[in-house]
Amino acid sequence: MTRSRPTNRALAAMAVAPLVLLLAGCGGDSAEIATGEDLVLGDEIVATADMLEDCEKEGGELTYYSSAPAETFAGLAEDFKDDTGITVTLVRASSNELYSKLISEHAGGKVGADSIGVNDPTLRQDLYDKGIVADFEVANEAALKEMNADELQFSFAKPAETASQVIAWNTEIVDEADAPKSYEDLLDPKWKNKFGMTAVQTGLSSITVAKSIYDGLGDRAAEFGEHQPKIYPSVVPLSQALIRGEVPVAITDLSIVRGYEAEGNPVAWAPPAEGTPTWTEAKMVAADAKHAVCAAIWVGWATSIEGAKATWKNTKFLSSRLLAPELRPEDAPDLGKMYSVDTAWLLENRDAFIAEWSELVPQS
Repeated sequence: MTRSRPTNRALAAMAVAPLVLLLAGCGGDSAEIATGEDLVLGDEIVATADMLEDCEKEGGELTYYSSAPAETFAGLAEDFKDDTGITVTLVRASSNELYSKLISEHAGGKVGADSIGVNDPTLRQDLYDKGIVADFEVANEAALKEMNADELQFSFAKPAETASQVIAWNTEIVDEADAPKSYEDLLDPKWKNKFGMTAVQTGLSSITVAKSIYDGLGDRAAEFGEHQPKIYPSVVPLSQALIRGEVPVAITDLSIVRGYEAEGNPVAWAPPAEGTPTWTEAKMVAADAKHAVCAAIWVGWATSIEGAKATWKNTKFLSSRLLAPELRPEDAPDLGKMYSVDTAWLLENRDAFIAEWSELVPQS
């Protein structure tokens, strides 16, 4: 027997608590989980009856390590709890910081995470090789595997939401007609030392941007460094600098830019003509997770169609589960041609490319 729940949820009236913003774990309140039947959302089994019962025995909660923005994650966690009865607590930091935290915790014999979200395949592979994360399955394993048949890390890292970077500009400084819409445009002398981007060492997002520029410009890629872009440690200070007018143009995170745009800030954007740099975050389960079954339900929900809809509603990160025309959100922007870095290439060439790009574009 299966149990269905409504798929049209109202926006959460209040943010869930607690959300752990510092690098310290904390458990949420115990949840009430309806057991005895499979949990079905839409046409997908998100959790089997056995999984729900086992999660209830674990306390009905989990801790999630991720770089997800706390403000948007609150609504997502509330939707997850509405659907499953399970509380998820966020421990937030950058991917590199979380990686360091996990290595340290593992060395100390106790990893605080149940589930982990990391976008860089090289960091994911290292966590797997060190035994910090392990293979696991979700209730919708077959459908998810069919969509990611060539993903090398699928057994331990389930692909979830995607993110992109675009060329954005401050509309109080740059006219629409003059705004750069391609990397080629940024080679115009008028933009020398007047646009910003993130350091290539920051993570997969910055590597994807750099590689898209490198491939998109071809023989002219060397000129990019000569234009002396201003380098920022992450997309948050970069985007804030754009809004303040410290840089008139930035290659930065689409979700942040759209958020600023919706709030009435002076910003507009365009997908790079050479291809919009796009990457996927994958969700994992810690090998020694205290709430391993709850974590698997979280990942299964997040990678389901209804979980993908909730992710889009709250964060504006689009999952590959919603790319079919009949499922694509009406307010999803047209990003044109997409550019992504292949996992196999990245595992082989990450460090060498970072070194090459750092020579091409000084990182300080």
